[in-house]
Amino acid sequence: MKYEEHLKKGKQIKNRTNKLKLRNGFGSISYLGSSNNRTKPFMMRAPATYDEFGKATRKVIGYTDDYYTAMETLIQYNKDPYAFEKQEMTFEEVAILMFEHKKKRNDHLAPNYKSAFNNQCTDLYKTPIVDITTEMIQDCVDECDLGFTTKKYIKLLCSKVFKHARFLGIYIDSQIVKDVEIGEKEESNLHNPFTQAEKEKLWDNLNNRTIDPHGIIDIILISIYTATRPRETLGILTTNVFLNEKYAIGGLKTISGKNREIPFHDKIIPLIEARYDKRKSFLITDSNNKPYNYRHYLDLYKEVMSNLDMIHYPHDSRITANTEMRKAGIEKVVREKILGHKSQDVSDRYYTTVSLEEKLRAINTIK
Repeated sequence: MKYEEHLKKGKQIKNRTNKLKLRNGFGSISYLGSSNNRTKPFMMRAPATYDEFGKATRKVIGYTDDYYTAMETLIQYNKDPYAFEKQEMTFEEVAILMFEHKKKRNDHLAPNYKSAFNNQCTDLYKTPIVDITTEMIQDCVDECDLGFTTKKYIKLLCSKVFKHARFLGIYIDSQIVKDVEIGEKEESNLHNPFTQAEKEKLWDNLNNRTIDPHGIIDIILISIYTATRPRETLGILTTNVFLNEKYAIGGLKTISGKNREIPFHDKIIPLIEARYDKRKSFLITDSNNKPYNYRHYLDLYKEVMSNLDMIHYPHDSRITANTEMRKAGIEKVVREKILGHKSQDVSDRYYTTVSLEEKLRAINTIK
């Protein structure tokens, strides 16, 4: 029975619900009246629960505008109270469970997801996951004044949270996230390879503590001469370094990128040896023998670039390696295996192997 009918028959409905006897332990439906323009006058309460002192608590499980809907809700609640309560989980609760689930399975999400959760999706925190609409997520994207990548991660985060909600048994239509628009990726000219003169400048200032007070130029050079992402360089485990064979096992992101062979250019062998210490978990550590936090490393990187009068970003090391190998005539499939890129050619992806010797020859074409 809808609100308009309550205005005409409110007293009759009230009397009816008061007289209707529900079995003990089933819960209750209360009619709150039609005053104050109340649009959902039927209140549903769960069966009473008692604490250790015998004090009863009766949880309100919702409001509705229709008596029969209220009755159906109570029936569903009594069938499976836990499943019903899961429908009330907020975006924040599901997201936290998702992060914990990923951590337990050693499937850590990129920090970009945590950043989107902490900074761009706060308006969704207290909203029940089942009530989130495309418009709500779109608002988070539209209100973000950062670039395309950040907006992409807002959408990806919501998609993963919705997927975990379904894993928990909460039905949510995945189309809600799919319909969110993040715009077109802007053409970027921020990233440029290091020139030969700039690389020589890095080598010349390798031990110059005036220019490089925190001693990170060797990390930049290792990243250039291994073609690794900055986070990959910082994340190499000592146990995965094989100095005699001139390579390490490491990598991030895709299946192609993870646990791949990372060849060492001959030039950086002394740098690797200087960093290598079997007592440490990570090859590269700070002055306190702790692994670098990427945000902290980025600050140090910017300081060194400023001191060297260069304009570069950490990812430029990888771009430098790929550019020089391409100019040296290294086959695309070899470069993809070194970089950890997923080949678009099926035969290259599944039926072409590249030996460590080939990778070492390729990486050594970098000057």
